[in-house]
Amino acid sequence: MPPPAEDFSGKRDRTDDSSILPSFSCMSKDSVGQTYCYMNKLIKGKSVKDFDNARELVKPLETLSLFEDSLRLVLVDSLQLADSVVEILLSQNNYHINRILKCHWFFKNSLTPEQYFQDIFPHVSLSVRNKLFSILSKKLVNERDAEKFVTFIKDNYGKVRAEHFLPKCSSDFILKYIAEEYPSFQYNKGCTIVKFIAQRYPSVVLDLYTNWLEGKNKNISFVARHATVLLYLASYHTDLFLPFFARNFQNLLFLNFGIKLSRKIGPKVKEALFNNRALMNSDVFKKEAVFEVLSFDDQVKFLAALVTLQRDKLTFSNWLNCAYDLSQLVRLVKPNCRLLMVESVFRQVYNLELKDHLRLFDPQIMEIIPLTDRAPYVEAYEQVIAVDSTNDKKNCRFYEGLAQWGPSQDPENYVYLHPFDVAFSKLKAALSKATTIHRRQDIVRSMIRNCSVNRDVVNLKDLVEFISVRFRNDTCQTYVQFLNELFASFPLESLDSSVVTKVEEMLHLCFVKNERYNFGYLMEKCMTYRLCKNHDVDAQVRQVVDFAISDKKMGSPFIDDFKGKKARELFFQFYKEALKRIESDRDLSETIAMWFLVTMGAYNRINKKQPIHFTHVPDLVPHFKTLTSKRSGGLFSDFEITTGLELSFYKFLNFHLKVSLLREILKRDPYIITKKLQQFIDHMVASFHASQVKCLFLFSVKILSFMGLAQELKQIILNKFKHGKTVPERKTALIMFAHICRPEEFELAIEEYMPKGDTIDSQASTDMTQVQLVLPGYIRFVQPSWKNMDLILKFFVGDFFRYVLVSFYTCCYWTRVDELIPRLLAHLKSLSRHSRLAVKKEIIRVLLQVSNFREAVEACSTCWDAIDHHSVRGLLFQKTTAAFLERPTTELFQLIEKFIRNSDEVVIDFRPEVRRIPPKFFYDYVRLLWEFSESQSPKLKKNIRNSVIWNLTMGNIGLLPTEFTESLIKNYLFKGELDVTKFAIFYLIMDESSASKKLKFIIQVHKESNSGPNGFSNFLKTLREVVRNTGQGVKIFDKILSDWPFEDNSILYDIRLVIHFYSLYYKIFCSGGTIEDCSLQFGRELKDILLSQQGLDYLISAIIESLRTFYREIVVLPRVLNLLIYIKGLLEGQKNTAIAILAIMALPQVSINLYQARGDNFNPKEIVERERMSEIVKLLNGHEDPAVQIYFRQRFPH
Repeated sequence: MPPPAEDFSGKRDRTDDSSILPSFSCMSKDSVGQTYCYMNKLIKGKSVKDFDNARELVKPLETLSLFEDSLRLVLVDSLQLADSVVEILLSQNNYHINRILKCHWFFKNSLTPEQYFQDIFPHVSLSVRNKLFSILSKKLVNERDAEKFVTFIKDNYGKVRAEHFLPKCSSDFILKYIAEEYPSFQYNKGCTIVKFIAQRYPSVVLDLYTNWLEGKNKNISFVARHATVLLYLASYHTDLFLPFFARNFQNLLFLNFGIKLSRKIGPKVKEALFNNRALMNSDVFKKEAVFEVLSFDDQVKFLAALVTLQRDKLTFSNWLNCAYDLSQLVRLVKPNCRLLMVESVFRQVYNLELKDHLRLFDPQIMEIIPLTDRAPYVEAYEQVIAVDSTNDKKNCRFYEGLAQWGPSQDPENYVYLHPFDVAFSKLKAALSKATTIHRRQDIVRSMIRNCSVNRDVVNLKDLVEFISVRFRNDTCQTYVQFLNELFASFPLESLDSSVVTKVEEMLHLCFVKNERYNFGYLMEKCMTYRLCKNHDVDAQVRQVVDFAISDKKMGSPFIDDFKGKKARELFFQFYKEALKRIESDRDLSETIAMWFLVTMGAYNRINKKQPIHFTHVPDLVPHFKTLTSKRSGGLFSDFEITTGLELSFYKFLNFHLKVSLLREILKRDPYIITKKLQQFIDHMVASFHASQVKCLFLFSVKILSFMGLAQELKQIILNKFKHGKTVPERKTALIMFAHICRPEEFELAIEEYMPKGDTIDSQASTDMTQVQLVLPGYIRFVQPSWKNMDLILKFFVGDFFRYVLVSFYTCCYWTRVDELIPRLLAHLKSLSRHSRLAVKKEIIRVLLQVSNFREAVEACSTCWDAIDHHSVRGLLFQKTTAAFLERPTTELFQLIEKFIRNSDEVVIDFRPEVRRIPPKFFYDYVRLLWEFSESQSPKLKKNIRNSVIWNLTMGNIGLLPTEFTESLIKNYLFKGELDVTKFAIFYLIMDESSASKKLKFIIQVHKESNSGPNGFSNFLKTLREVVRNTGQGVKIFDKILSDWPFEDNSILYDIRLVIHFYSLYYKIFCSGGTIEDCSLQFGRELKDILLSQQGLDYLISAIIESLRTFYREIVVLPRVLNLLIYIKGLLEGQKNTAIAILAIMALPQVSINLYQARGDNFNPKEIVERERMSEIVKLLNGHEDPAVQIYFRQRFPH
């Protein structure tokens, strides 16, 4: 901590020379604020050229006092002294650096990129360097400079930090970077970076997302993390975003457009919305917002799609499950069009009339339709639900899944839809039979719903009168349920005064009976109504206060709805009543004053634009003063200083009260604090860890240093540490002392607590031990941090090591890198061979974190040679691997090669994955691992070689020389030691021009392996999987059929047939044409192939199984053959008994069931399928062979 400031109370020199700035002591006035104002007046509108001594005045960087430091930094900022900023950045003074980083003018064009690269970045701490990266990435204005920063930082510190500068670069540079590098936008702040790019170059960002969604490196999760960027593009670049969304909406279902964007975009993509279940059922669009802006016809289509796409199979369950959504959406339509819309939707979905299926006219939908349109339906609905619906369900297939379903016959579930007279008589009759409280509550709720649905405020008066009389002697729960439903269903302004009068009578009865459920909320509604009608509310306010006092509800605000029209007026009514209660009941005065403050604070949090201040409630201010004085332990007895201050409540309660008042005192009249400095320090120590107190303490240090009390402050806190009564008190005092002292003062203060050995002294007192354990962590608060390294290293022993780590990290991150690295390396070398391993690891970890790439390589190599332990070497290997994958260079690869050759079975696990190795080093790395595995144990050898084989893909296998590839295949394929099947297939299909030669080589390997047909069968299964997933190598199937390695056709006949199917499929379906045409051609050509087979009659089972296997595999492909059309192709032309039986067995059971289904309620898709089945049945009936008819009757029993 700096020495105390000079005494500024004496006579101060003044100068009339406007070109000479007075010293800081001469600038000082009676308060901090006045001093700042005086200095700002001197330098306002001037530059450094206007003062001869400006640079000399800010030159000394040694801390004299916190206040003078602050003045010096303000002067540097205001006069824009760039040289001084550079000097401060290199000074390692945390306080100065954090303040100077706010000089935004400096970072725009004061230095060239080269000056930063050579003079700043290598000579500042890690923390300062990262902060400079962050600030420069926002303040740079020159694109060329930004591009230089990206290149330099990427080459020296990594891509993650470099990409922060991309938004400031040109579009060409960004495109080139994305093409050449693998962007790490998915990591920290990646979304923010991409959003900044999108603001300048939206098309570039959309191209990037398109590549992530459609390119080879498809990764939807990356895009999902950038949802905010996509929403920005949708809002401000809609024309660019729409084509992108139309292509990729299946992968963008994580978006949530909100109301405005839904209205803007929804109508433009309505067709996709109508036809895609995933999009319709997702949260991408707000359905209400889209629905509102559509035309009537499109609204019908929207609702029809909502019902149709609700489930896979269309039944009446779709309609019932969508009833609530339908009711909410149709509510947005004009009342006279609602019935027409509901009927139109039902007709479009089911091709039926809703009036013929009244059981499905859900009450939720009926209640939104006007009474005149609804009445006939309700009467018919009531008649229908009383009749058994079994026959209806048999005659209509849409009832599938609803065998046990039926509308509820409880009257309250639908009777409320009738006109009031009808509904009231029926519900009244049901009420007389109700035996439970819950039943009665349901019925009275239905009564209110009847008035609400019919918008009937006239009959509401009679209903309230009836309920008031009917349940007067019943439990008040029915009243409360009725009143809750009443206020939820009707706006206050629509109610008649007689209704509210009856409500107040009910509430009074509840109060008297002491059944006060939801009493405050209901009374608030009544009071608000009265204020809206300009009626008196004194009696109601008095009753609510009585309720709060009797039920001890004064911990919560007086009212709940602070956004209401009359909330402010109601608040002041409460103010009057609270004042009366305080004056009449002294025992409750403090509690009621606190209750008032709670209400005031809650009101102000909601109404920040028009808060209630203490000046609005002057009669309660004396009570607040008393309350404040009691709760602050007498610290604020001079409360008069707050007179006239308009502090909101959220700064005035509990501890925030003390913090805000102390800050105001320190600003306006700090001498009040100096009179009670010891008491002030006690208060800070007692509550230092509470919110905002630390900031207040540091602010007070600045003020007290201005007043020359810094040294006294330190002494009081030091005494508190040494002679405190409790351990927590001493710990807090030590933290506070660490914040304001210098390193040498802190070391002197803790001298008796320094480690005496590797272990904590068990003979010492418990209090001393507790302080000794937390003390190392407090070193991090002492400034400047870089001077604490010697003290920290003294705690790098035994039990103290883990407690000092946080201080070690802080010190390292705030120490200049060019000084820190040699210091840590020297300390690492000075450690003995038997020193604690954890110490070495932590030093190495920090070394690698603060270093650039070049320094990290040197450090890794040095530490690897110096420390022969698998734990440390694993750490070095891990860090080197990460650096190499981010910035692959020959130097780093040579270091990895060195590490691998000297690794053991533990360290080798930290090697980079084969698939992530750049092409330039790929073969060398694979060969290196293969050679290394030769000398390892059988288990490790197999693990390493498997890891190599499993990471070889179509994309990197071509990087290996042919000799190496073929030697792997020859040595391991079909032998089981290593699974190289997929590797061999990649090798086979990556170049179709040499596929024949490679296939013959693989067949020869198979013959030499003596693995038999099973080995080749597994090879072919894997081949089909690879070709199906990659779409490559389809010509290989023809080559396999022509070079079939077995002479007997019966060997692997089923596998060979599947290959035939694949070959035929790719030949037909990849040539274009519709699926129907391709499926028909597939069946006809397959028939020709089958007819050429010998013994076809005996192979039907094998053919069927092969066909099913083939169909299960290709069902994931974009274009799948239509089975019915394919079977039709088999049956057309020449008749053959075996093929007819084959066709019968291949028919899907679902299609047979649909063909045999009765009725005429079929959707268009099902009608087409039935027609195709009719054609197939006609062709099968043309076969007179008894065997065909036997099989046919088995599949078609009816």
